[in-house]
Amino acid sequence: METERQVVHSAQQEPESGPFWRRFWPLIAIPIVGYLLLAFVFTGPAPSVLFGIFKVPPLYGYWAPVPIAPMPLVVAAAVTLGAIVVFLVIERWTLAVGTVLVILTIFLAFGVGMVRGDVNLLTRNVKTQSYAADIHFVDEYGVRGLAMAHPDLIEEYATYNSKTKPPGGLLLLWATYELVGDHAMRVAAVIAGMGLAASFVAFAVGRTISDLTAGKLALVLFLTAPGPLLLAFSAMDVVFASLLSAAAAGFIYSISRDSWRWSAIAGGALGVATLFNFAAAFIALTAVITAILMLRKPIRIAYHLVAAGLAGVLVLGIARLTIGIDVLASYIAYRGIRGGGFPYDLYWVVGQPTAIMIFMGLPILVFGIRGLLRKEFRVRGATFVVVLCFVALLWFALPDFVTGIRRGEMERIWAYVYPLFAGVAGAEVGMWARKARVKPYMAALGLCVLSIGQAVFIESRWDTIF
Repeated sequence: METERQVVHSAQQEPESGPFWRRFWPLIAIPIVGYLLLAFVFTGPAPSVLFGIFKVPPLYGYWAPVPIAPMPLVVAAAVTLGAIVVFLVIERWTLAVGTVLVILTIFLAFGVGMVRGDVNLLTRNVKTQSYAADIHFVDEYGVRGLAMAHPDLIEEYATYNSKTKPPGGLLLLWATYELVGDHAMRVAAVIAGMGLAASFVAFAVGRTISDLTAGKLALVLFLTAPGPLLLAFSAMDVVFASLLSAAAAGFIYSISRDSWRWSAIAGGALGVATLFNFAAAFIALTAVITAILMLRKPIRIAYHLVAAGLAGVLVLGIARLTIGIDVLASYIAYRGIRGGGFPYDLYWVVGQPTAIMIFMGLPILVFGIRGLLRKEFRVRGATFVVVLCFVALLWFALPDFVTGIRRGEMERIWAYVYPLFAGVAGAEVGMWARKARVKPYMAALGLCVLSIGQAVFIESRWDTIF
């Protein structure tokens, strides 16, 4: 592993030479990619009407352009961007200042959400939509009673979210109300904080595949990306994304460093995530494929997979005995009511990845793709992200009678890819800044402004409802 560190360090220190376009390729790539995404959205071969209500796919939301209400946004953005510069410049107290930055970003997400000028849009999912309509079941059955009865209650739940996930999300929302009181905005802010905490996952990934600077750049790129900002106040999926991406980051570290002990920790974290979302299966599948590709020796692969599997099963067993959550029974019940029935449409093979790329934001997308092409990053963990991308593309290409999901929503359901991609992007931005002789904090500041602007544009055009 020392040799790999030296390779990365040497590549980072080598100054870029040659024409302007080689030194400042992002100035060319970002506009081109942005144009292609916009062209696909507004001139692509989209279905006539998606689900009968969403007329401008692939984004999941009503097309409802509004004038921008700027004041809360301008104040929150100015304070957050100032804190970003401080975070990137200082060399100490990284965790403490990063935590403050996450808290400030909650206000930035509030400001972006207020672009539409209606504060009720920020709390509707914790008051009437998502899991909120079903938390009364927890009061009626109790925590353990609800967890045990969850498979039998699926037909009675009012919301699709409660029907299609394990009971972890429903119990967490109930617990949040119990903790902060019956105040929707406080509950929404706590959930936003849990979702934005995935920035530390981005930090960990960036540092794993490169260095501390890359980790810090990854953290700020994630916090200002459209997806985290737009989803922070609108979906429990951001909490699931934090849990799933944390487990993924554990596997990125464990496999790249060949540490079966860290694989056990990652497996335990994935067990926790499974209590909330069946998508943990994608992380598990990706971990298996990545271990085979990177470790190669059967005995080493076995150590990692057995350690991770045992730790995950142990967590699920403890949850079954203590709380009463039976993930397998919940999944079997979910399969009985899962969606489907829409005609197969090749549009979504491209449309769903496009929605994710739009919410990812141009800086993370462009620098992330470039970073995935670097061998020195792949050998230090980025291979996991490459494999996850292929798993996602294969899943999106399958018909819905196989997947059991309706088309659309992928920018929300697959939100756990944002911190992982941000980690790779942070490493690439750090390398590019050194080669182009640009101060990392100056590069990050420009990219963060671009990301926030993209979030504002999306929010002012679409009511993204979830």
